[in-house]
Amino acid sequence: MSNFISVENLYYALEETDVSGGSSTYSTPKPVGKSVKISVEPTIANGSFYADSALQEYATQFVSAKVSLETEVLPLSVIADILGHELDGAGGMIYSKNDHAPYVALMYRRKKVDGTYRYIKLYKS
Repeated sequence: MSNFISVENLYYALEETDVSGGSSTYSTPKPVGKSVKISVEPTIANGSFYADSALQEYATQFVSAKVSLETEVLPLSVIADILGHELDGAGGMIYSKNDHAPYVALMYRRKKVDGTYRYIKLYKS
């Protein structure tokens, strides 16, 4: 049983620069909306090395993660930002074949049963 009772304060930030071998920079975080549920499913690669029929080395490496969000309402402006579309100024969205979804960092906090919080940041590394 999980000791987390809620998820809140969900924010996103768009990647602005990506330096090869360095760190990325992100825009100022913006709120996504009221969060209902967040699940993160990591993909891990494992490797084993055997010699003389005995395990000599074992390594694990994070490969990627699938993130699923459930929110009360996902504002059109957030959808446009995270999918690389534009708003038309009249309440609609403009889709183009040249649209490019940027990398997005997610930030949120999870409340624990004892009243404390765990702060989570998911970003491209």
